[in-house]
Amino acid sequence: MDSLPHPPPPPSPFPAPPPALTPAGKASGGKWVLLGCGGCLGLILVSVVISFGVYFLAMGFIQKSDVYTEALKRVENSSEVRKELGTPMAPGWSFSGSANYNNGVGNADFTLPVRGPKAEGTLRVKAHKASKAAAWEYSTLEVELPDGKKLDLRTGP
Repeated sequence: MDSLPHPPPPPSPFPAPPPALTPAGKASGGKWVLLGCGGCLGLILVSVVISFGVYFLAMGFIQKSDVYTEALKRVENSSEVRKELGTPMAPGWSFSGSANYNNGVGNADFTLPVRGPKAEGTLRVKAHKASKAAAWEYSTLEVELPDGKKLDLRTGP
């Protein structure tokens, strides 16, 4: 219960350190935040590049498959599809689905946009190949038109 004021501490024999210098308008942690964001952006960029690489690699394999080339050949040879979409026709980029082929046996289930000068349709393919010697058997091989009409291409041209 000491009510007397305490005297101030004696002065330090060492000089006080100078205040830290920071550029006007910048916080001292700004560099770390920018480096952290740059690292994240780099990671995102690398992920995007790898994803596109995998997509285009897979597309390259599928585009070389016999089920893909045969399906597109049937689209091109169909007078009904040519009449609806116009010529020349070209496949689009937004492929979705899969095509698996191993030791002569395979399954395919994919959709692919097909464009012509008059319209764009969607090619739908579901097929199975039982052996190397067997032909692809299509349970679905059709082009769906913008109005919803479906053109069955399972019978030859």
